[in-house]
Amino acid sequence: MDRYFKKISIVLCAFLLLAGCQVQAKKLDYSSITNSAKIVSALKQLENTEFKDTLDAIGGNNLTQKPVVIKFMKLSYISVDYRNCNAVVVFDNQGRMYILIDSKLKKAPAEAIAALLTHEIIHQDNITSIEEETRGWTNEAICWMAMKKKNPKLAYVDSPLVSKLNKLEKMYKDANNTDSLIKQAVEQNTVYSKLAMNSPGY
Repeated sequence: MDRYFKKISIVLCAFLLLAGCQVQAKKLDYSSITNSAKIVSALKQLENTEFKDTLDAIGGNNLTQKPVVIKFMKLSYISVDYRNCNAVVVFDNQGRMYILIDSKLKKAPAEAIAALLTHEIIHQDNITSIEEETRGWTNEAICWMAMKKKNPKLAYVDSPLVSKLNKLEKMYKDANNTDSLIKQAVEQNTVYSKLAMNSPGY
C-alpha cells in the first residue's frame, strides 16, 4: 500500500512540475498589445524584473480583465490639456484600457518607456489622486534605477523622458529612498494639485 501511494505521489509531483513549467513558459502575446517595435522592446525590459506585475496587468490581470492596448500618438490631438503629458490612459466604449504615449517619446530608450509603463498601468479606472500619482512617479524612479544599474549610460541619453526620470530618481534618493519628495512635487504640480488625496485603491 505504501509503495502504491509513493508511486501516485511521484506521478502527481511530476505532473505539477510539468504544469508549472508550462505556466512559466507561457509568454505574453505582445502582438495583441502593440504594433510598435519600441514598445515591444520596452515590455521585454520588464521581463524577469521586480516589475513583472506590470506585464501581468498589461496582459489582462487588471480591473478591466482585458489586455491593454499601448500605442504612440500625438496627445495634443486628443486634447490641448494633454500637450505636455508623456502618456495618458483612456478607455473605449467596451471598457478596454489604452495607454497612449506621446509620439515625441518615440526616440526615448526602451528602458525609459518601460519605466513609464510601470506608472501608467496603475491608472486602471477614471479616478486618480495625489497618492495614486505619487505611486506612479515612484514606480518610474525605482524602475529607472534598476534599468540604469544594468546600463549606466542610459542616464546620458538626450531625451525629455530620460531627463524626467533622472529627476525622479534624484528626488527618491534625496529622500532616503522614500516617496516624500516625489509626493511634494505631485502636490505642487498644477495638473494634480486639485486632486483628492486618495482614490480607490490608493
